[in-house]
Amino acid sequence: MREHVQSLHARFECLQNRTPIDFPGEHYRFAKMKNFVKPQPIEHPQISIHLAAVLRDLCDGLADPLILTIPEGPADVVARIAADLRGE
Repeated sequence: MREHVQSLHARFECLQNRTPIDFPGEHYRFAKMKNFVKPQPIEHPQISIHLAAVLRDLCDGLADPLILTIPEGPADVVARIAADLRGE
């Protein structure tokens, strides 16, 4: 997920500022933008990216801040999720 969001930011930067793209990620690689892709720069280039996760640690520092909560539900479901995250 981290690399995907980083690649989005790299593509936004390329399109907004007309800078060459060079994103050599492990799963996503961008080294060239096609010549026919030439949108006009936008007025507010800081595009927000929001992610949803059960635990804040899964997307903390990766996207724009959100308040994440676990919806109320059966205690055994929450306990099972916590156990899975601990590797039990």
